[in-house]
Amino acid sequence: WGGDGVFYAPGEHRNFELTVLVRVHNFVNSGIFLRGSPDGKASRGFEIQIYSPLESVFPTGSIYNHVRSNITADYEDRWFLMQVRVNGIR
Repeated sequence: WGGDGVFYAPGEHRNFELTVLVRVHNFVNSGIFLRGSPDGKASRGFEIQIYSPLESVFPTGSIYNHVRSNITADYEDRWFLMQVRVNGIR
């Protein structure tokens, strides 16, 4: 609600699946950050993008600056389920 939110899971997690229920409005630009340090300085890791406009360079589901998602639906103002699976370095 009007600010940054961070959920940090301490420790090393090699293989996991994260499932979240997401709803965005006002074309917020957000994401799920993985494999980084909690302060973001030592390692930024990867970001699974949450950004509604389909015409954006990296829309929802993209791995920011690495892989563009192929999602073709506009999820603005709608609840949707997002699942992220991490297996080793993939």
